[in-house]
Amino acid sequence: MLSLRRSFIRRTDISGVGHTKSKRGFRSDLIHIRQERSTEFVFYKRQAPPLSATVQLAVQKLYFAADRLLSKHASNLFGDWCIADSDLALMLNRLVMNGDDVPAKLASYVAHQWERASVEQWVMLDRPQI
Repeated sequence: MLSLRRSFIRRTDISGVGHTKSKRGFRSDLIHIRQERSTEFVFYKRQAPPLSATVQLAVQKLYFAADRLLSKHASNLFGDWCIADSDLALMLNRLVMNGDDVPAKLASYVAHQWERASVEQWVMLDRPQI
């Protein structure tokens, strides 16, 4: 999510979350989400327990940032597709695929990104059993 983080810091003041966080702070919030919703939930269809309070807060910050980056009916973050779209879609899909409550705008964005031919090919790759 490096490109998303850079764009997020340049384009968005997240003070509406309650306080301004540094790029490092936002990145560490994403780590918490990754720990409780690994890509196993995307690729292996596993179910996870409810999110911890810490991760619920991190998820709300992610939703806020993603909502600010996506215009009302945008299919992509910055007009044309870029790798940050797939990066953000994967992060959000960790939540979507587990049945977590994801705002409709963001769930729609994820569905659109997941339909991209290159993403479909990547998702369909054989993966080792775990």
